Amino acid sequence: MSDTQPNLQQLVEELQSITATWKLFGLFLGIPDDDLEAIDVDKRNVEDKLCALCYKWLQMKPRGTWNDIVKALKKIERLDLAERLGKKYTSSGGTSPEHILK
Repeated sequence: MSDTQPNLQQLVEELQSITATWKLFGLFLGIPDDDLEAIDVDKRNVEDKLCALCYKWLQMKPRGTWNDIVKALKKIERLDLAERLGKKYTSSGGTSPEHILK
């Protein structure tokens, strides 16, 4: 399977478990801090913040792939989720130990 481009629904469903670290995840996706602050102020609950973050990323990076998501997950040390999504959506098939922190 080649690296595919996620849609908003897929992102929100797959990333539900990172709501507590949504802002750090956003930084590693390349979302500017000003945009993260605006999301933080505009949205009340963390689920809405994560959804807004995903929407913003899709706007900023319309050709973004699951590989980009997996890399950001590794940086916030969510290796379990990075491996699962890597196996499900990317051509690399997950994260081998030598690639965990790349």
